[in-house]
Amino acid sequence: MINFFIDKRDAVASLSSLLIILMLSQIFYHINLDRNKPATAKNIQLSLVSIPNTVKDKSLEKPIAPTKPKPIKKQIQPSINKAFKSNVTSLPRPEVSQPQSITNNENKTKPTLDSIKKIISNSESEGLFTKDVKSRIEINKHYPETAMRLGMVGTVEVSYVIKRNGELISVKVINSSGYKLLDEAAINAVKSSVYKPFPTDAWVGENQKEFHTIINFNLDN
Repeated sequence: MINFFIDKRDAVASLSSLLIILMLSQIFYHINLDRNKPATAKNIQLSLVSIPNTVKDKSLEKPIAPTKPKPIKKQIQPSINKAFKSNVTSLPRPEVSQPQSITNNENKTKPTLDSIKKIISNSESEGLFTKDVKSRIEINKHYPETAMRLGMVGTVEVSYVIKRNGELISVKVINSSGYKLLDEAAINAVKSSVYKPFPTDAWVGENQKEFHTIINFNLDN
């Protein structure tokens, strides 16, 4: 029994040594293959570029002789001065207009205050205001009973001044009817009326305005 185990151990040892020999032979074989392979590395070609010689040979350069400036003739200056003087004297003198003619033109084109007022003022507004004033006087007109009983008839023309704010300043009779009662009734009609202020676009620049109104006293009405 003991001999069997000894023989078996020897057989295993011999197998292992055989395997080791095989492995070593494979390794040496691959090493020899690698040594015999041709070189695949690319040959590096170096090209030498010739660098031109930029350094100039000083011995080949010739010195350049400086050129002398030509002398300027002195006779040119007086000729130029003479030509310049002749041109200056030949130029015409500018004519200066008189200031008096300018002021005359300004006076002709300058607008007056009256023309400005006419442009700004609205004639339609002025007409409507005058109509309103006369209608207020007509409403406040009272025919005296004594004059009616005595058959007094006639027309009275009155003149009155109204300020811009609508305040009555004065009133007077311009053309009498021939009867004192009718004249006084016309004045009372103007004084008892209340007036509106002037429109902003009527009689621009004037603080007051004079009006004329004819008041009729007729028994038929």
